[in-house]
Amino acid sequence: MPREHDHNPSEDNDFSPDASDWTDPPPEARSGFFPAPPMPEVLARPGPAEASPDSNPPPRSSAIQTGKVFAIGMDFAYGVVGCAALGWFADWWFKTSPRWLLIGAGVGLLVAMYRFVREGLKLSKGATQPESVRNGKSK
Repeated sequence: MPREHDHNPSEDNDFSPDASDWTDPPPEARSGFFPAPPMPEVLARPGPAEASPDSNPPPRSSAIQTGKVFAIGMDFAYGVVGCAALGWFADWWFKTSPRWLLIGAGVGLLVAMYRFVREGLKLSKGATQPESVRNGKSK
């Protein structure tokens, strides 16, 4: 009777290949072990970009619009903070109380509001115009 430590697990493996099991794959399947599956019908049909050159262009990406809105908001915040920082520096330099800080913050708020409204109107105006007008092309 064989003992457990005399057992060789490789003898039980029915999946061990030998040289007679391997054949050359057909030429269409040489890129991998399995042949490539057929292309799905959904991918074989032309997409919206390939449909026709006269079709309307796709709408602007919402990520681009979100980035522009974020930039307008950050421009506002940095304008106020930057002018307030300049006012704080002027207070430190002239050894005054928060006079220049308040003046800087007020000027920063006015300039930032002006730029915020101007850029917001430009962004909303650009969103309502056709793509050809936004890019400077006329039909």
